[in-house]
Amino acid sequence: MNYKVAVDGGNSGIKVVVEGVLEMLLPNINASSTVDYRLNDAYSTSRNKGKDLLHVQITKNFDKGHKGTKTTIFGAMAEKMQGDKENRQSTNKCNDERLIENIIISVAYSIIALKMENKEKLSPEMTFNVDLSTGLPYQEWSEELNGEKKFDIFRNNLLGNHRVSFLSPYFKELGVENIEVVIKHVDVGVEGSAALNAIRAFAEDDIDEMTDEDLIEKAVIVADIGAFTTEFIGAQWVQVSGDDEELECELKVFPHISKGIDEGVGLTMDKAIEKIKIECDDLRDNLIRRDIERAYTTPAGKKKGQVGWIPGKDINVNQWVYPMMDTLGDSIARKFYGFYNTRSIRKNIIRIYICGGGSQFEILANKFKETLVNDGYSADMIVTVSMPSPIYANCYGYYAELVDDEE
Repeated sequence: MNYKVAVDGGNSGIKVVVEGVLEMLLPNINASSTVDYRLNDAYSTSRNKGKDLLHVQITKNFDKGHKGTKTTIFGAMAEKMQGDKENRQSTNKCNDERLIENIIISVAYSIIALKMENKEKLSPEMTFNVDLSTGLPYQEWSEELNGEKKFDIFRNNLLGNHRVSFLSPYFKELGVENIEVVIKHVDVGVEGSAALNAIRAFAEDDIDEMTDEDLIEKAVIVADIGAFTTEFIGAQWVQVSGDDEELECELKVFPHISKGIDEGVGLTMDKAIEKIKIECDDLRDNLIRRDIERAYTTPAGKKKGQVGWIPGKDINVNQWVYPMMDTLGDSIARKFYGFYNTRSIRKNIIRIYICGGGSQFEILANKFKETLVNDGYSADMIVTVSMPSPIYANCYGYYAELVDDEE
């Protein structure tokens, strides 16, 4: 069979949806440490699940004679490393080898997880044929590199026969050793556009009560706040058939009301980390974006009625992070206002959706909303996405595109 897999390759996490039923989130972190499983009980198979033990070798396009086999520790296992864990640093996704390798590893493991969930037989050598759907930020998607569209570069870097070998004893106990991931088909869409399709599919609001006639020329905007960029994706309802008595309209994304800006939550976390390392001796070594993210978006980061606690340490980073996230939310909102206020579309906007990894930071999302309300937007029209999960909104949009391709 061909597995339908949607992947949102974010800077802090790889989000995967397989066959529309399995969701997987893996921290986009790597480490190069060697692990002696006999001596380190922290990585015992009795205390961890497979997604916590992704110590692998990966060979891209091994069928073409490529010899570039790499060994890496990926995801939650890398997160536990104290000395050499690293976040993704590149601002360009299309030719980021580390990101592409991590996507392939994530696909391989996610399909294994689905087979386990379905109680299917596992084998030492397995081949997974994959139809993949993913995306790029609008700004990158629309650009070229050396005369080639960046979405084509991304597609070509993902296509091929790739081998992932699992090194942890956990997988040996499962009887899994080498996975051949054969990616035969890749759709590359626009991140915020995919999210918009998924959001509208799940939305239950007053827009659903409007007639097609009422919706003509009305617009919705997605503010997809990522690590390095934020995408404003604008869409309008346009008439596609019928006459004035029985018209039919559909929601379409338009480039002239869409824009990408070079501001994101990852860049802000990097600035905060620089300041923290100067001013806080206890966090001078080995603090990365994922630590900040966990301090604000997971239960491990909340105690004493406050968020911002670095998991595993009795240190709160709110004094550094809060003002920077607050400033970022204000800055993104002002750029939003500046872009749409000069266009005729402004009066037709009926909903603004906030999604992406940045939407998990309440400080940022609340400031974005507050600034737009102060600039004249109604608070009721600005919504932080909850269904589908703001984390998986793009994934479900990508998955829908795969299903549409088949039909």
